[in-house]
Amino acid sequence: KFTAAQQSFEEALRRNPNMKVGRVKLMVTVGPSGTVTQSTFSSVAYDQSDWGVCVKAAAKRMRFPPFEGDPTDVEVPLIVGVAL
Repeated sequence: KFTAAQQSFEEALRRNPNMKVGRVKLMVTVGPSGTVTQSTFSSVAYDQSDWGVCVKAAAKRMRFPPFEGDPTDVEVPLIVGVAL
């Protein structure tokens, strides 16, 4: 469970109770050690929003199982905002 992302969303909703974003894609690059080396949203608007910056920072604390080979990109689908 991505609880740090949930906290970012809840804080953004407290500031803007009518926030409606919908489905977004967070792309994370995972290195062979299982650490996230980069995170970005598919939309620049989300990527640079307060909640987007918060979620991207939280994503960098995620850990995946270690693996052999080159870094790989993982798509993390999220639903953001009030009931859609």
